[in-house]
Amino acid sequence: MCKRAVLLAFVVMFVSAGWAGAWTVPSTGITKCYDTTGEITCPNPGQAFYGQNGNFPGQAHAFVDNGDTATDQITGLVWQKTPDGVTHNWDAAAAYCTGLGLDNQSDWRLPTQREHLTIVDSDRARPAFAGPLAGTSGHYWSATPYAGYTAPASWYVNFVYGSSEFNDRDTGRNVRCVRGQTLADDTYVVQGNVVVDTTTGLIWEKTASAASKSWAEALAYCQNQTVDGYTDWRLPDIMELRTLVDYTKISPAINNTFVGSGTFYWSSSTLKDHPDLAGYVDFTAGTSASDNKTRTDFFVRCLRNSSSRTVVVSPIDCLLLQ
Repeated sequence: MCKRAVLLAFVVMFVSAGWAGAWTVPSTGITKCYDTTGEITCPNPGQAFYGQNGNFPGQAHAFVDNGDTATDQITGLVWQKTPDGVTHNWDAAAAYCTGLGLDNQSDWRLPTQREHLTIVDSDRARPAFAGPLAGTSGHYWSATPYAGYTAPASWYVNFVYGSSEFNDRDTGRNVRCVRGQTLADDTYVVQGNVVVDTTTGLIWEKTASAASKSWAEALAYCQNQTVDGYTDWRLPDIMELRTLVDYTKISPAINNTFVGSGTFYWSSSTLKDHPDLAGYVDFTAGTSASDNKTRTDFFVRCLRNSSSRTVVVSPIDCLLLQ
């Protein structure tokens, strides 16, 4: 336990010190709780359906409206507030952003899929844009290539509900440009059965559930889980779960650090206007969507609340205790 505490202390200090590549995962926007049929009072620990997104709403989106642009105060990215409303194939979309001179700035670009998903507000639909961002609820290109096709293909976000999808680059889709430092990919540190993402500060189980579960069972599984002495596990929300996707891989589209036989994994997030559906990630390709909460063929990978990353003992104290 002492060695594990030293490592986690180091990692927490490393992330908290403001490493240039570190960034905070915004909240989904969901603050209410649901069972499988409708809204409920948010449950307490030990009760059924505890541990869902509404119990852990996370750090809310925060934007500064600059008129033609909007600055995300969590990620630091600056977004084109209102797209041109025209569909483009991927090449034309990339050229559009490169040539954009909005706010007299010349460093506009297509967002990566990882960046694009940070502006989804899962408490909205048709469109599911966060903050002051405007536009139609269409499909918006990202710069991230899809690794599973021989022909050129790229990822996009479907802003009807905010799902993560891909298609060939000849298809016409919408575009919203961004500027700012590209959000870094995840970097993992493994200690025992715990995996720390030093980029986002999230702490994950290394090994997923051995058996598939319904959504209610997934919530209970994480609530009752103990791994390496830690008991404060919960089911990740859809924004957090999507950070595990490795866009350079397929089958599975997740870092080899993680162990698990399943491909479909539950999130704790209920779909807007559909209390019977919850978000999931398919780690075959890395897509995300929603499905019925009563399905029992989805797996679980639990997360520790990033705010609970308590330094139990310092490295010096640990040496003194040896």
